[in-house]
Amino acid sequence: MTWPVFLHAETRHAARSHRTTKNARNVLSVFVGISLCFVFPLVSKELPEPRELILRSLDAGEKNEQQLRAYVSRTRSNVKQFETDGSLKSEETKTFDDVLLDGFHVRKLIAKNDKPLSPGDAQKEDARLTKLVAQRKRETLEARQRRLAEAKEKYEKNRRFSRELLDAFDYKLTGEETINGRKAWVLDATPHPGYQAKELKAQIFPHLRGRLWIDQADLLWVKADASALEPFSIGFSALAKLDAGARLFFEQIRLPDGIWVSSKSGIKANARLAMLKHVSIDNLTTSDNFRKVLPETRLHDAKDDY
Repeated sequence: MTWPVFLHAETRHAARSHRTTKNARNVLSVFVGISLCFVFPLVSKELPEPRELILRSLDAGEKNEQQLRAYVSRTRSNVKQFETDGSLKSEETKTFDDVLLDGFHVRKLIAKNDKPLSPGDAQKEDARLTKLVAQRKRETLEARQRRLAEAKEKYEKNRRFSRELLDAFDYKLTGEETINGRKAWVLDATPHPGYQAKELKAQIFPHLRGRLWIDQADLLWVKADASALEPFSIGFSALAKLDAGARLFFEQIRLPDGIWVSSKSGIKANARLAMLKHVSIDNLTTSDNFRKVLPETRLHDAKDDY
């Protein structure tokens, strides 16, 4: 699961804010992308051992991710930026719908600030998607093989990254709660002393602590909430940092057919740009209108066009 932010700025100041928000979103997309990999049918009702629970969830999550490729949804992204005194500086909302165009799976912009696109913008979006599909249809065998190889490598890197959860944190089972009528285990995750990240993206782990709610019947991560213990770089550079206390979170829901999907994710943080300028961001992404495409429908080989 991935979600870029599209901010259009006309001034250098706004452009810098855009880069900061986009970097923060990259951290969030990494964090939330993990949530798609935690489904496992619970056979035993015995109290689970936390690390084993995470391991088995990761194994089954890879199968779940493949199942999720058959689903489409509508996604709404709301981005707010605040002044240092807490007053609202700017707000932008964009809504996208997953659509099938000539058998290709693409994401279509359908609204800005909760209003339908103007006729002109709608025409431009249709033209963009038509061009995208035409390019894909003209793709040579060599180009297609290269694209699929790149997508496979990206998948493997994300898989290695998620596996680092096993060593990056110490997990403690603290109790259980009922969420939406279903019982969930509650686990606290704290950075494991001496952990050294192998994957670049995993360098965020030592800076986070969190709480997880895992469905007892399916062993899915129903929701998770993480906070930054200290300032740390976002976008994997020293140009922008999230301040201590930054919050990242996500929630998932269970569809009638038993598949779980991400319904809400977000980040609330104060960030420092180029070690000088402070910005405050509040980014919330929600998804709904989940539906499964017909089995005979051909999907994208990879969602790299999003």
